Amino acid sequence: MSSRAQRRRAYPALVGLAVLAILGGLSGPSRAQVNDLHRLVVPLAAAPLLLTAASGSLYSLLLERGVDAFWLLRIHSGRFGPLNLQPYYSLFLGGLTLVVIFSGVALLLTGGKRTA
Repeated sequence: MSSRAQRRRAYPALVGLAVLAILGGLSGPSRAQVNDLHRLVVPLAAAPLLLTAASGSLYSLLLERGVDAFWLLRIHSGRFGPLNLQPYYSLFLGGLTLVVIFSGVALLLTGGKRTA
């Protein structure tokens, strides 16, 4: 079995475990702890997500003007010069998106008064 097929088989299990881990811990942390976690996670997750969105959009705009900036597609798909993250980049971005979503939902579910 190829490594790609193995990753496809493992992905639903990993997502399920992440959901259970996050939902299982909702009763314990206070709103301040969840808020601190969310404030830490969002900037770390936003950087690669924004880089991917910006490189894909810029590539499309340049392609309409007749400029083939193929290097933008490489960045968009996770290849950063000698560092090739292409096999893992989609899973990484999906995981970051789920972490941000679940930390935001956990923040909403903890309720209470907002802290400044």
